[in-house]
Amino acid sequence: MQPQPSRLQNLCPGVWSVPAPLRFMGMHLNTRMTVLALSDGSLALVSPIAHDPQLQREIEAIGPISSLIAPNLLHHLFIEQWIDALPEVLSYGPAGLSQKRPDLELNEPLGQRFDDRFADDLIRVEIKGMPKLQESLFYHRASQTLVVTDFCLHLPDARGFTGFASRLLGIRKQPSVDWLFLSMVSDRAAFRSSLTPLWELPLQRLSMCHHQVAESDPQSIIERLLSQFDVQRPG
Repeated sequence: MQPQPSRLQNLCPGVWSVPAPLRFMGMHLNTRMTVLALSDGSLALVSPIAHDPQLQREIEAIGPISSLIAPNLLHHLFIEQWIDALPEVLSYGPAGLSQKRPDLELNEPLGQRFDDRFADDLIRVEIKGMPKLQESLFYHRASQTLVVTDFCLHLPDARGFTGFASRLLGIRKQPSVDWLFLSMVSDRAAFRSSLTPLWELPLQRLSMCHHQVAESDPQSIIERLLSQFDVQRPG
């Protein structure tokens, strides 16, 4: 029996992407898990997709898995499978996940202790003013990669109903923040101010969970979005 081809896509040194199918509200959004190399040689999995033993072996061939991260209150569906497979690995998620999923036992909420522990490798940008989502973005220092989950999407190749919906949501032509995401913002001032650190992050790529990894001028993409929401430059 021939082994299945690897689903791991090496984006650059220290960053791998694992795309997977996903349907949401009738749309074929697709999703991705991002694998980030840390300075101690271990790996962090951001937004884990469904676990399977072969995928785990492929990742562990790169390095030991040390961290499992649910980046917001929507992308938690599969992290429990990885916790069951790797009970010794530390797991993290937004503070509100314990209320949404009392059955899910994570080691720690995303917060200051996480930020201090990963300070050499990751900058976590918490999007505030969105208690129903509680998303954090993750900036991988070594590769200058920004990993976003639902903050911005780009579905240029979508067809059928998904293509129609992507045009309505404004995410067909270019990476954008869709109106469903914005409908969850309850405090606009907190939302804007929490995005301020993005101005100061030099970017080589923007890894979006849904469909696209942008490597062509990602800095302009983020600066366009920050200007759209009137996020002030620091200083």
